[in-house]
Amino acid sequence: MAGDMQRRQRAAGHFGVQGEDLASYTGRLWGCGRAQLHTMQRLSLDCLHIVHKMPSPDDLRVFITVVRKSSFAAAAAALEASPAYVSKRMRLLETDLGVKLLHRTTRRVAVTQEGERIFHWALRILDDMEHLLQEAQITPREPRGLLRVSSSFGFGRSVVAPVFSQLALRYPALKLLQVPKIMAP
Repeated sequence: MAGDMQRRQRAAGHFGVQGEDLASYTGRLWGCGRAQLHTMQRLSLDCLHIVHKMPSPDDLRVFITVVRKSSFAAAAAALEASPAYVSKRMRLLETDLGVKLLHRTTRRVAVTQEGERIFHWALRILDDMEHLLQEAQITPREPRGLLRVSSSFGFGRSVVAPVFSQLALRYPALKLLQVPKIMAP
């Protein structure tokens, strides 16, 4: 016990507090007793857990697959994962959301009323995420604006014009302008 008290006093000394441990110093600073301080610490940790917990898209995908297949084993086969992985992801999702999503039996999985609501939200969220990813991939790759090419008449007609036709079909937001270069005789 004496060694423990010395460690606390040394730790408190690092904060400029001589002769008292860190918890007593913090309690005195905030104007509360040690029991209140521990309660506040526990509440703040619980609040951090609640505020920062968000279900992962992978867990939502696993949940949707389990609901559609009505079985952990079938969902695991569809996801090319083990049934233990599916079970763990479902348990974590239920913990993160704070609701029971599924009624489990040895033969079947049934969706609870809360699970049904969350299933529809999960579908919407994953669909929106898919659209977001598609937009992010399309936007930087699709050229826009004006492309002006200057070439001789013969080269423009035989080479540039066919390429312009393909570009116009492929990228409708791209404006193409071929400027014939007049050669001096």
